[in-house]
Amino acid sequence: MTKVKRNKKQIGISLERLAELRRATLIASTGASTRLAGSKLSDKEVEQVVNTVCFWAKVGISNKAGFSL
Repeated sequence: MTKVKRNKKQIGISLERLAELRRATLIASTGASTRLAGSKLSDKEVEQVVNTVCFWAKVGISNKAGFSL
């Protein structure tokens, strides 16, 4: 697999803000996708799932449950 060179331009946005935007996009997109698939999850419920997955990923659920995320 070849590595893609990325242009490191300054886009005038902090890394913290970029992370917030990515997270909001993930939650809204996932919520919309689950609703299209027939689920009744709201964006708030999707956010709770994302928070739970991120929490367990940080504390190392893979070591405790015998699988990795």
